[in-house]
Amino acid sequence: MRNTYKILLISFVILLISCMETGTNKKFNFGFEQAENGKPVGWSYYHDDGYITYLDSLNPHRGKYSVAMELKEGSNVGYSVIYFVLPDNYEGKQITFSAYIKTENVTEGAAGLEIIIDPQIAYNTMGEHGVSGTTNWKKYELSLSLDPALTKKIILSAGMTGNGKVWIDDIRVTIDNKDITNAKIYIKETPPAEKDNAFDYGSNISFPPLNDPLIDNLDLLGRLWGFLKYHHPAIGKGNYNWDYELFRILPGYLAVNNIEERDNMLIAWIDKYGDIPVCTTCQETPVDAFLKPDLSWLEKGRMHEELKNKIMRIYANRHQGAHYYIRMALNVGNPIFQNENEYSEMMFPDTGFRLLALYRYWNMIQYFFPYKHLTDKDWNEVLKEYIPVFISAYDEVEYELAVLQLIGEIGDSHAFFISNRNEVEILKGLNYPPFRIQFIEKKAVVTDYHNSRLKESAGLEIGDEITHINGKTIEYLCWIA
Repeated sequence: MRNTYKILLISFVILLISCMETGTNKKFNFGFEQAENGKPVGWSYYHDDGYITYLDSLNPHRGKYSVAMELKEGSNVGYSVIYFVLPDNYEGKQITFSAYIKTENVTEGAAGLEIIIDPQIAYNTMGEHGVSGTTNWKKYELSLSLDPALTKKIILSAGMTGNGKVWIDDIRVTIDNKDITNAKIYIKETPPAEKDNAFDYGSNISFPPLNDPLIDNLDLLGRLWGFLKYHHPAIGKGNYNWDYELFRILPGYLAVNNIEERDNMLIAWIDKYGDIPVCTTCQETPVDAFLKPDLSWLEKGRMHEELKNKIMRIYANRHQGAHYYIRMALNVGNPIFQNENEYSEMMFPDTGFRLLALYRYWNMIQYFFPYKHLTDKDWNEVLKEYIPVFISAYDEVEYELAVLQLIGEIGDSHAFFISNRNEVEILKGLNYPPFRIQFIEKKAVVTDYHNSRLKESAGLEIGDEITHINGKTIEYLCWIA
């Protein structure tokens, strides 16, 4: 177990390193024969204080040099790593990374190899099979499946944890059992979604006065927009900028006069994205599944049977494999939302973009939040409630308050608000009261003092309930916030 833990520590270090930009070198210096300023060209070092890493001409496996690393006597145990970022992405199904390793008196840790496919797609490490003690040169190797369409970087690393000395040499990398120097470089085509810039400077959407039928229609559109985003095969492949497709349908959709006209427009909208191929790998949700897909809005909503059938056909033949807008985190499985433009240059998004923000967040929770069933409010009621709030926000403060209120509906501290300017913080001001307030049974109660010396001047005791501020009730102030 100790060796496993130590090698996994290298994993975390390399994951951090993989976020750094490193220079590429087309010459694969896998034998460390090309040296510059005492270091192997193309390779980088990363180690704790107490470790030294260097080229060793006295103990090569082959050629002139090997890379040696060791912990200096009296130093604290940690780790030392060398790593190489492959300069290209490659076509193929499998990558294999091998190297020769030699050790001397390695204790409280191990030596090993690791390969990472970034961004958090896959990794493989020697783990509990790390090399410890004193060993002669021996070849070790690791393999990983390739997915060139998702891969941005491939990082090779070798290292040690604990005491002792380690030598690394004679590295080889193959793609489908062929040397990497003969591998075909993968050239990723730009998805059509990334070529669409029609609304980069604004949605150009003008909303009429809101009424109940229009809000109902926008509620249905938001549900269908999110359903298609995560289920329609053409959208899952990145064939469409789904944000901008919303802006394309909205002008006509806002002008519909009745349910039949609305549903006909939505049917034509779905048909626009092509026929749905039959899915041979889609499976029914197990009866005993704790969380099941929520398509109750199809039955509860008033919509034409043809529209319902089209939606159910898409679900039955939903997108499979790599998805343009979402993937699962490596070894954890939580959703990673990707290719989502932040539109950070928009200090105050126009009405169309504000509605888009609501649609995005509501559908992320709808399809991927595992505790949705535990929220105080039925999530199915939230979208309709917030449509007028987001559309009517008249300035940055109003919009940020709407976003904060929406986030608060899930009751999860992992959800938080980030803004370039954060107008809400500016609204709060620079000063704060000397006491802490917590809401207990919906009452604002003084629970502590930041500085007990200010208690006398504040005039409040711990346990006191605050009912009014500047003559306005707490209920009123919480409601407008």
